[in-house]
Amino acid sequence: MFEQAFLPALLYTDFGEAFGLVALILVFFTLYNLLSNNFIRHPLLALLVTALIIFLLVLPYDWFKYLLFAVLVMYGLFTVVDPKKWF
Repeated sequence: MFEQAFLPALLYTDFGEAFGLVALILVFFTLYNLLSNNFIRHPLLALLVTALIIFLLVLPYDWFKYLLFAVLVMYGLFTVVDPKKWF
């Protein structure tokens, strides 16, 4: 039914969409944790700001979603594991 050249493209598209959803969920929880612990003390306001940022991420700017995902992963990595202790 499907040609064999079509199948890898279909799998790649599904993987990209699935990874985008996982990245979006991780960005939501990481961003909420970052905002509620460091910048905004009121939890409801932090949730609203996080929801607004996530709504802006749902718009078709995939590069921004992946950039924010990478920045938050690096922020988490460098705040939990102190780079000064590496050397």
